[in-house]
Amino acid sequence: MLFLVVSSPTPDLNEEVRRRRREFRDWIRELQEKGKVLHYYPRIARGSVVVFDVVSNEELHALLSQWLEFVEVRFDLYPLVAPGEAERPGD
Repeated sequence: MLFLVVSSPTPDLNEEVRRRRREFRDWIRELQEKGKVLHYYPRIARGSVVVFDVVSNEELHALLSQWLEFVEVRFDLYPLVAPGEAERPGD
């Protein structure tokens, strides 16, 4: 199951928040190596865009909960269909 997740963090920029964001990037790299994160893009100013590849909603929920341990954010979630996995009506 693919999900596009867009994060919008709170505007706090103290040193502790900066340190936790660096740790977040390490966490994302680990997930990329495991194949759980297909794409990761930092947004201009603050936030990230991530495409997760998970086996269930529960796994996505667990990953988003872990994300919140690094930074306080608001998530916008978009379920995706991988190319070739679903036929369009009329095909």
